[in-house]
Amino acid sequence: MERSFSTRWGTSNENTNQLRAAYEATSGADSLNWLHPMVWDALLITKKAAEAAGSTDGTALRDEIYKISNFPSSFGQPGFALSFGEGVHNGTTKQGLIFVQFEGGKPSLVWDVYQP
Repeated sequence: MERSFSTRWGTSNENTNQLRAAYEATSGADSLNWLHPMVWDALLITKKAAEAAGSTDGTALRDEIYKISNFPSSFGQPGFALSFGEGVHNGTTKQGLIFVQFEGGKPSLVWDVYQP
């Protein structure tokens, strides 16, 4: 393997594919980058927490985010879900990573399943 890097979206997660289609419909082909799925999930999680709290107070949002588990992610491997709690602030695991292998300076293989 010449080089590899980790990214947070591939093509096998249906949530990523749905987000990509919606985003590219307004922003053009190949406009989705690695950060967009994580930002999208963060916005949806914040919205869910604010609705549950009935408030945008920071403490109330935090407390509601702590209650979120198995939130279907727009990044990572198929079926990857985010779960939060006290002491679990980023909600992710290694299943949220996708590795891309490069050969000759070009992506040659996307590993959509985490390889320990």
